[in-house]
Amino acid sequence: MNLILVRHGQARFGTDDYDRLSSLGREQMQRLADHLCQLADQPRQLVHGTLQRQRESAELLCRAFDRKGASLRARSDPRLNEYDIAGVFWGYLDDVIAAQPELAPYRNHLNENPEVFETVYRGVMQAWLADGRPESRGLQSWADFQSRIRDAVSALETKLPSDDQVLLMTSGAVVASLAGQALELDAQGILALNRELHNSSVTRLRLTNGQMTLTMFNSVPHLETADAERLLSKR
Repeated sequence: MNLILVRHGQARFGTDDYDRLSSLGREQMQRLADHLCQLADQPRQLVHGTLQRQRESAELLCRAFDRKGASLRARSDPRLNEYDIAGVFWGYLDDVIAAQPELAPYRNHLNENPEVFETVYRGVMQAWLADGRPESRGLQSWADFQSRIRDAVSALETKLPSDDQVLLMTSGAVVASLAGQALELDAQGILALNRELHNSSVTRLRLTNGQMTLTMFNSVPHLETADAERLLSKR
């Protein structure tokens, strides 16, 4: 089975309505849809997470396939949802600031300083990984997040023919985690992959008897045009 993992288009990062595609995100997904519709071996199944940015991205692909007279059967699986970004960030933010008090003046203005935000974001991720009891903060553990994603893929192998090509519309950490699992990376390696992922990028995995092989990572041929600088985004 071949899996085409797609990170959703750019969402509205830094706003109160993050879980929706931005205008750029919609353009990224439309360009990806046009690209996928031209493939000789097109996917016929699409499984997406239930977050709004994932669903909007999936809908744009389905509409494009419909316009081309192709059939793309879509369904949702919440196991493809991103980890609880807001829960992790706000759950560990004060811990990070307590350990690095020089960050305190930026606490309420993190979106205005990308460099400080990145420092804080890396800090909260490390705090989450190190926490032996994240459930006490109402959060899923990193290990459970990894298992949940792998279970979603295992279910596909159980239900679908081995020669199927399935498109998964999901989020960055899910894509990075599956790629990292295929490469047998640790958590730090997976986080490093996640930092490199572009919105609307394509990653491919081959699934054979429960084993995953990474065959493509973070590919964006649909954005590699004269205006690539405008189209490429990671947040």
